[in-house]
Amino acid sequence: VKFAWKPILNSLEERESGIEDALAAAENARKEMQNLTADNERLAKEARTEREAMMKEARAISDKMIADAKEDAKEVTTKLIENAQASIQQEKQAALAELKKNVAELSI
Repeated sequence: VKFAWKPILNSLEERESGIEDALAAAENARKEMQNLTADNERLAKEARTEREAMMKEARAISDKMIADAKEDAKEVTTKLIENAQASIQQEKQAALAELKKNVAELSI
């Protein structure tokens, strides 16, 4: 009986040690998982912030392009109107000159 206790106690101690090691490994794995989860959340937040900044910049660029295009269109339209008015004025002057010429010829 005396000889049986020592191997049984050794076996129980080894098993207890194995369980403690497994619990420690599980605790370490849990802590590592928490760290990884925190890192993932941090990276996701950074990605969202970067995406929002990029979207804001893209909207600003788009708004500027639209404003520039409107300004350019306004300038082109203004020039076309001015040119058309100048052309109308020249045609009007030419028509008046022709009319005066015809009136002068008729009165002779």
